[in-house]
Amino acid sequence: MKHPAIWVVIWAALTAVMWLGERQLRYQASANEQRQTLAAEALAIARVVEATPWSLPPTEDPAWRTLERDFGVNILPQPSVARPDGIETTDQEDLGDSSSRRLPAVIHRGERLTTKIRATIRSDSASGFEGELAISRPFKQPKLSLLSSTFIAQLCIGTGILLVGTTRYWRQLRTVMRETEQWSTSLQPATHQTALSIKQLPIDSEVAPILNPVSKEVSENAANLHAANYRFGLVLDNLEDGVVAVNEQQQVLLLGGRIQQHIQVASENYLFRPLLEVIRVPQVTELVAQTLATGSKHEDVFESAVQNQTIRLSAHPMVLSNNSVGAILTTRDETLLKRIETVRRDFVANASHELKTPLAAIRAYAETLQLGALDDRDAAENFVSGIVSQADRIGGLIQGMLQLSRLESGAGLKFAPFEASDAIQPCLAASRAMAHSKDVHLTFAAPDPITLHSDVSGFQTIASNLLANAVRYTPAGGSVHASLEAIGENCVLVVEDTGVGIQPDDLERIFERFYRAEKDRSSETGGTGLGLSIVKHLTNGMGGSVTARSEPGRGSRFVVCLPLKQQN
Repeated sequence: MKHPAIWVVIWAALTAVMWLGERQLRYQASANEQRQTLAAEALAIARVVEATPWSLPPTEDPAWRTLERDFGVNILPQPSVARPDGIETTDQEDLGDSSSRRLPAVIHRGERLTTKIRATIRSDSASGFEGELAISRPFKQPKLSLLSSTFIAQLCIGTGILLVGTTRYWRQLRTVMRETEQWSTSLQPATHQTALSIKQLPIDSEVAPILNPVSKEVSENAANLHAANYRFGLVLDNLEDGVVAVNEQQQVLLLGGRIQQHIQVASENYLFRPLLEVIRVPQVTELVAQTLATGSKHEDVFESAVQNQTIRLSAHPMVLSNNSVGAILTTRDETLLKRIETVRRDFVANASHELKTPLAAIRAYAETLQLGALDDRDAAENFVSGIVSQADRIGGLIQGMLQLSRLESGAGLKFAPFEASDAIQPCLAASRAMAHSKDVHLTFAAPDPITLHSDVSGFQTIASNLLANAVRYTPAGGSVHASLEAIGENCVLVVEDTGVGIQPDDLERIFERFYRAEKDRSSETGGTGLGLSIVKHLTNGMGGSVTARSEPGRGSRFVVCLPLKQQN
């Protein structure tokens, strides 16, 4: 039943035809019945008229009115047997004499039924009357009952059609609903890796011609959108900068990149939320407000106390799709740049300080010699010895800086297998001489031979600097102990002393160039301030690590881990 309107029209037409047919049949049946009744009554009236004497003319005698009332008809005596013009008759209308008592013909003229019958009227008047009586009665239209067979048939047919149509429509509706539900449940939600997709329905499905094109178009659009979003997210997530975009009402449109690593974000559900609710940093909101108000670029620096970072903020105006002006804020971590700048300034200041001290001593010695000390041989030799000592110190500074420069450039390391215990012996010999002069007890332990595949010169430099620092900062009567052992895949060198120790605030910076935990003792110890920095760079260049642990007044412990074999 694909066209229900046609079935409704057919049912209405059948109903109308059956109703009109029944009406016509009832009309004919009622007309025939009324004709027969009127004809029989006409014969009865004729008998009554012939048997009744009349005292007055028939038209004036009240008995006629009584007769009409009793039979419910209109009676009009006619003196002649001639029939009036325009009366339709049948072959039976020729009645003959009244004794024949044949049923008279009844004429149905729309609203009335009319018949004529010949009768003899007995009268007391001088002359008798014999003629025709015209008898008529109103025609009663038949009425159709609601419980008629036709109506019941109509009701049954209509109910049957309705039930059949409803059943078929219900089945079709259930099929469509089931197939639509299958179609909707076949929707695969989008994930980070996959796009939204909808499966195609079978070809024999009733909704397939409608939903399959929709599924195809939706899946294609979703795939294109997912690919575009993936590319956009890929670029955004790999940016070193953080990005925040807002509209003219300062509602967040986009948030990504490294923004969460640079600034604390209050909520991940940021879309169309006010910027102040998402990022509760006054510098950020003020910078965006200034950009929206002026329509120009603004920059600021944000010092994050929680994450200990230096973040540069840059806000630019941005034209949106509805021609309104929003703003895009980018964040950049400049902590490393600031630290490098700080190290550069410290390096210049420390290098200048380290060079200024020996140069001032050399100048003082030279001026003293110029003022007459050349004539005093003992004093001149003492001053010249001081000049040479200070020049050596300057040379050590320059050599240390050159060594650091080579290490930073990745040059100067040559890897080869060697015996670690044998390589460390010259370093121990030099440190024992200095320890003996300071009354410091130096010991060394290497339980097993260790073959190390690394740079032997770099290894010796690391050992020499750590041993020299340990002896230099250990007071008389103290001790320094060095050990060398293989632990797992690493060669571990440990140097610990009972010296002055290092403050916790200084422990994080002792591997920086020229950084001294006790700057006022620089001239006493004679160090250049580059030893631990060289140790750090050499260890990193050889694929290892160095850590330090210290307690003020109780000594320090340095641990160097170098891989036994270099990774290809």
